Amino acid sequence: MSGTRPITEQFPGLTYPEYLNDHTLDKNLPACEFKLSTDQLPPSASAGVLQTLPLELIQIVLGLLDLNSISRVQQVNRRTSELVSSLPHYRALVQHAQNALRGISAIGTGSSITLAKLYEKICTAECEDCGDFGGYLYLITCKRVCFLCFSKKEAYMPLSPVQACRKFGISHKMLSGVPRMVTRAGTYSFDGKKVKDGLTLIDHRSAREMGIRFHGSLRAMIEYASVRDTQKYHKYLRTVEEDRIYRRTGQCRRRAPISDPFDAQSRNPLRFVSIVRVPWLNRISRDVEWGVHCEACRECLKLDQRSTHCRRKFTAGAFLEHLEQHEDISYVS
Repeated sequence: MSGTRPITEQFPGLTYPEYLNDHTLDKNLPACEFKLSTDQLPPSASAGVLQTLPLELIQIVLGLLDLNSISRVQQVNRRTSELVSSLPHYRALVQHAQNALRGISAIGTGSSITLAKLYEKICTAECEDCGDFGGYLYLITCKRVCFLCFSKKEAYMPLSPVQACRKFGISHKMLSGVPRMVTRAGTYSFDGKKVKDGLTLIDHRSAREMGIRFHGSLRAMIEYASVRDTQKYHKYLRTVEEDRIYRRTGQCRRRAPISDPFDAQSRNPLRFVSIVRVPWLNRISRDVEWGVHCEACRECLKLDQRSTHCRRKFTAGAFLEHLEQHEDISYVS
């Protein structure tokens, strides 16, 4: 680590660190840690064929494995555990990205995320959607995101399998290869709403792309879903009318779902069940930045303007650019 001062010291009075509890996934996990192998006993067994390869090649091969496979390799014997712990990328993740490792393990997405991919995301500062500093990872598909994108954009609103099939006009069988997660019981979103354990949620973007491929175009998919929903609603009305005619008033008919549930965005707990807070690791300096907020933006509270939204976060370099773009709000008393 270099001796670079924390960003709050570089810009005294102009920035402040994260202080709100948004109840993301990492806030709902037990305080267990991924640890590097420190066994003092010499290995009593070899790593088999893997050990016949040069160390550089071993590191390349292991880096291409998904995280579930990495875990299984670790558990073979002390020698394989040593090999995993010797990986520079793995050591960096254990040191700086415990939230990501714990979160991936908790929601069951480790089979689709490789060690190399996770390391790449930790070493990338920008949100993959807007280019701002992304202080979070969306763990269903391992994407760098900022608060404003994951709390507002449709792509980061995971769906139940039933919702995905209805919304995109596809079958449950077609969802078999779509990225998914299983919820961890806890309290999520700024409002602190409860989510049950064991709910399966599907990645919105992947399910949408599956629907477009199946129907041939976005327009065809939307038209199909619209016609089907109309048919379901008319069937529901006919059933209600039949109940009235035959005086089956004691029965309560549940209305067929023909619209999406209300999405409260930043207050929707399902938007937070796959989100963990992570830092940016600078590959060159090895410095770590968690990002800071602009004090002036908090004071002016222009929530309708993204450029001065109080939930934006910045690295040191990005904050300098922010000051240059908004000289009128750079300094507050």
